[in-house]
Amino acid sequence: MQNLANNSYQVISPARINLIGEHIDYNGGSVLPAAIDLNIKIKIYKRNSNLWKVTSDSQSKDFIRKLNDYSLSSILWHNYIIGVIFEINQIKPKIISGFIARIKSEIPIGIGISSSAALTCGLASGLNKLFNLRLTQFQIINISRNAEHKFAGVKCGFLDQYAVLKSKKNNFLHLNCFNLKLSYIPVNLKDYEFLLLNSNVKHSLSESEYNNRVLETQNGFNIIRKFYPQTPYLCSVSLSEIESIESEFSKKIYKRMLFSVNENNRVNEAVSALKVNDLAKVGKLMYESHKDLNELFEVSCDEINYLVGLSKKSGLVLGSRMIGGGFGGCTLNLIKKVHKEKFIKFISKNYYQKYHLKLEAFAVSISKSLTVRKL
Repeated sequence: MQNLANNSYQVISPARINLIGEHIDYNGGSVLPAAIDLNIKIKIYKRNSNLWKVTSDSQSKDFIRKLNDYSLSSILWHNYIIGVIFEINQIKPKIISGFIARIKSEIPIGIGISSSAALTCGLASGLNKLFNLRLTQFQIINISRNAEHKFAGVKCGFLDQYAVLKSKKNNFLHLNCFNLKLSYIPVNLKDYEFLLLNSNVKHSLSESEYNNRVLETQNGFNIIRKFYPQTPYLCSVSLSEIESIESEFSKKIYKRMLFSVNENNRVNEAVSALKVNDLAKVGKLMYESHKDLNELFEVSCDEINYLVGLSKKSGLVLGSRMIGGGFGGCTLNLIKKVHKEKFIKFISKNYYQKYHLKLEAFAVSISKSLTVRKL
């Protein structure tokens, strides 16, 4: 452990929310994510040995590997680490020697605010500094995304990685996931704030229906291309074009197509609403998004639907919807600050009475992107 502090860095890597634009990043859609003030902190040091070692305060089993051992682990979080190191090695072969990383996390795992992207982008950024790799931001984004695809088995788009690495305080990131053009949409919530409600229904994206939805939408797009061959990506299709070939789809695939187009249109509406600070419109779009996520894309669950429905019934919330991959996790709620405590008490009591599960509430602020500093 001697001399570790002579070459060491701390990474602060944020979680994220996504206002509108769920499950369309992998089909070229536009999204509205933002980093939030829940973070993973990684302290990373060089080590004069032939081992990589990563410890985490939220995980019981440390990651310890000999250099250049990229075999998959039976422990899922280890595979994110392996994936990052492997992908860096494809760009900068055999530069990464022994290191120790220590992780402390404020981000609950598996609730839909992208703890995995915070981890992969954070580790890649820390290694970039530690070994002076001179990786570009886009290379780090690709490294992190490839780690998810190849080593964790989640066929995600670019939403999470861009949110972690490109966010600005008090702005939503308006990202077109087809051409990766981005702009920033300032947000002034005034007397309102975002509240996350953790259902404590756990989901694992790699074991859920997430990849099935990727495949279903790809299959639907292949049908569209037969009739509209110039269409570059699914979310560029118009609703009228989808409706004109409804008979070509199965009922299930048709619902997936309707959702993808509707959700992409909602993003554009939300951008317009944010520009004139029409938070009531934003809230309405959130509720519409959840309805379609449940009925057309079928990625919600009873507990999450109950929370969204109860938020609407309370009259205290402008908008609510599931967030993340689905099948559990969090709802995102837009609420007036003065109503927050009353609402949390009301919804927690009712949720426990119905499901015998405790609800966790997190008020979050729109924050800045990942930072790295020398220790």
